[in-house]
Amino acid sequence: MNNKKKVHEGIYIDSNMFLNPILYKREENKEAKTSYNFLKRVINGEIKGYTSVLTWDELTYVVQKNISKSDALNKGQQLLLHPNLNFINTTMEIVKKSQEIIEKYNIFPRDAIHISSAVLNNISKIASFDSDFDKCELISRIDLSALF
Repeated sequence: MNNKKKVHEGIYIDSNMFLNPILYKREENKEAKTSYNFLKRVINGEIKGYTSVLTWDELTYVVQKNISKSDALNKGQQLLLHPNLNFINTTMEIVKKSQEIIEKYNIFPRDAIHISSAVLNNISKIASFDSDFDKCELISRIDLSALF
């Protein structure tokens, strides 16, 4: 019997996946529970996770705005130390690709940066509850319910 855990191909992780378990109670919010379970699989090495360094900015800003500065600092530090999470630097190439994506798909700049970060690193799937990603055929939003 093979006890090895199945490792999926790399999946880009949108900031809402990190924010849901912070902002909402897992017992009361399905997206918070699903996000938490997904991130546990990243921690356990079952999923190879990637995100932009700008996810730190999104996370700390939203947590500070909705909870407190001390929580924002704590959660920001936890994100930086998240096991098995790979950070993608935002480069001029990513920003230029983001410009093209915004022009073609009419999406928000930060979403375009997430897509560009993934695509330019050969990542074709994104974990997110944001349906705006569905506007762009360069990346596919995974069905998170199918993972659990």
